[in-house]
Parts: sequence; C-alpha cells; structure tokens
Amino acid sequence: MLTIHFDTDIPHFLKVVSPTLSEDPTIHSLILSLADRTHALGKNAALLVRGHSPDGKLLIAGLQTDAFRPMVLSKASKAIAAKFAAELSQQTASLPGATGPLPTIDAFASEWADSKQCKTKLITNLRLFALETVSPPRKPSGDWRVAVPSDEDLIMQWNLEFIAEAVPHDPVPSLEELRQRLRDGISRNFYYLWEDHERVSLVGSTRETDARRWIAPVYTPKNFRGHGYASALVAAVSQQFVNLGKKCILFTDLANSTSNSIYQKVGYRPLADFKHIEFVRS
Repeated sequence: MLTIHFDTDIPHFLKVVSPTLSEDPTIHSLILSLADRTHALGKNAALLVRGHSPDGKLLIAGLQTDAFRPMVLSKASKAIAAKFAAELSQQTASLPGATGPLPTIDAFASEWADSKQCKTKLITNLRLFALETVSPPRKPSGDWRVAVPSDEDLIMQWNLEFIAEAVPHDPVPSLEELRQRLRDGISRNFYYLWEDHERVSLVGSTRETDARRWIAPVYTPKNFRGHGYASALVAAVSQQFVNLGKKCILFTDLANSTSNSIYQKVGYRPLADFKHIEFVRS
C-alpha cells in the first residue's frame, strides 16, 4: 500500500523528503536543488507530492516547479513508481510530462499513460555526470571571468540560442521571467564567461545543494567553436566549486556525442541515466 501526501509549502516538503533523498544525494540533487531554487526565487511549486509506506517511510517524491513543466521524480523501484503513478492519476488532473532516473521514469510513465489513456513521447535521453577532481584541458588563448550586469543582454541572447539548439522541447518561462532570472543570477555570480578579445563562451551554475553544484547551461556560439573555450571554462568553473568542497554535476543529452566526450575529458564521470518523457493526448 502507498499513501499519497500533497504539500503546499516547499520548506516542509524538503524537511520531510531530504533525510531519505540525501541517502543518495547525487541522484537526488536535481529534485532537491530545484526545490531550493524555486523557494529562493520566492515562488510556490505547482506540485509537491510524496508517497509513503503504511509505517510512514518515504518511498518516492515528485516536484513540479511550474504547471507547464514536467514533474521530477526521485529514485524508486519500478513497482513503487507504477503504484505512485496509479494513485497520483486519481488525484491529479494532468501532467505535461515527467523526468526521472531509470527505471523509475519508465514504470511511472507507462502506468500514468495507461491510467490517463494518453501516449508517451520520449523527449530526451539524459546522462547524469559528476566530478570531484578536474583534469585541466589545454588552455586556449584568453581567460575566464565572472559575468557582470553589462553582460546581461549577451547572456540573454545566448540562453535563448542554447534553448533553441540544445533543449528545443523544454518549456520556457516568459522572456520577462527569463530575463529576471538571469539578472538575479548575474547579481549572485552564477554566470561565467570566457574572453578572447571578446566574449566567446558561457557557463552557468544556478542550482546547488549543501555539497553539490549544478553546471548549466554550457554554450559557445557556432562561430567560436572548435577552440576549446567551453572545455576550459567548464574546467575553470568546476575547479572553483571543487575548491569550495563541492561536487559538480551536470546532465548531457545522450544524442550529443561531442558534449559527452568533452565533459569526460575534464573529469566528469557518468553516474546514472534519466529520461524526459512527455504525455500526449491520444
């Protein structure tokens, strides 16, 4: 038996789920850091839900930051994930999709589709990487720096280009909300640039937990690629966080062999595979 609990308060949700999810902190850094970041932005999550055993043990958790975004799932067995989907489908009108680790996501998506009589559409196969020790690449000309307010327009432009090229299926906030997030991120030193007479590459890091720091986005415009700027910038930014005692983590699209290779060359190691699945009306 699985009992479903809904929360409206992110701090309470984190208080309940963190002790269990922190037992596998890297796998669960996505859901935990998204909850932290959403709360830090002063927003309420669209959906906070947990599944417990009869004796109160947390078995699975889900977070949907916005109604137009997929729900992020914690790691769970296939049986628990399927039961969670079945129970949740009786109490939640709809979900645009879900993201989570294998095999959790496949079991959840299959049961949700059956319960809601909809279809599933694979959006992205993802691989989670983590880094503890940087392997410095060859340093290209130029150097890196922290972004400043005068970089805002360029970072906005490059974020939109990154979304269109790397994650075209991902739902995006309004331009006004995206710009406000970038402005907030720049003020908190969350963005970094490589300069070689001009700005040539961007790395962001807008989410973290106590011991982990997410790296995203990573973007170099096409006319500046092939010089090693992104590799050098990722390595430099990652080293900065490692020096602070953080483990760096990021996702890659498994279809992008170039990025998967680049990150491994600077020290990132694969940990787990995830999927982003969309639910489509039949």
